[in-house]
Amino acid sequence: MCARHGAVWTCLVAPDKESVYPEHLPSSIELASRRPIDDFLDVAARAEAPVTYGRDVLLPHKHEGDLYARTDTHWNHLGAYFIYHWLCHDLMRRGVPLDPVEDGALQWSEDVVPGDLGGKVEPEPIKGPMIQIRVHPERGRLKVENGITNHARVMKFEREGRPGPSCVLFGESFADYLLVFLKETFQKLVFVHTNLLPEEVIAAERPDVVLSLPLERFLIRVPDDRNALAQLWKVAVRKGGEMPWRQ
Repeated sequence: MCARHGAVWTCLVAPDKESVYPEHLPSSIELASRRPIDDFLDVAARAEAPVTYGRDVLLPHKHEGDLYARTDTHWNHLGAYFIYHWLCHDLMRRGVPLDPVEDGALQWSEDVVPGDLGGKVEPEPIKGPMIQIRVHPERGRLKVENGITNHARVMKFEREGRPGPSCVLFGESFADYLLVFLKETFQKLVFVHTNLLPEEVIAAERPDVVLSLPLERFLIRVPDDRNALAQLWKVAVRKGGEMPWRQ
């Protein structure tokens, strides 16, 4: 479908934290020899689909610092940084002319946050370190946002200064940490918070690249792309907003 609209498509599964750091699981937990991600990758291999398991990208970098926040389920900006560079190299290998963010433009910092895990601890949340990155100078500007939180959220960025390819990113919460890099890499970046692949969005935006970023822990549910945009509209209206594309 993406090829029919002239777009290069790739899919990277954001790995669960315990898949990257199984050594921190309680000793009473035994890792299964086969999990839903294995079924997913087998289906992709049979279909010859360009699907990558993000765990395999991150494992060689574990010695370079925490890749996930200790009090959060998500990768931090350091983990996202390694994923971002892998995606850039993969897309350039497939003929997409990209200009990745240079390391000299990155400003690193560390904050202390409760995260989505530490925030659940009572009576007092537990905070932990969170590695963060800021790009300077920042050229990617947020132009459109529909004001919705999480599912059905839409953000459109445009990069100032130089031409380049465009991208539509379909993903969930892990994708937020990639935006700081991707908005500086593509002249136009559209992010839709969803695990669906609505063809109407691709037809309307006509991107050069379509990225899918499903989450490993959600692979137990198979998404249904039939009437995908209508599904997103339903969620958006329930949350008091709307989508920028017609059904």
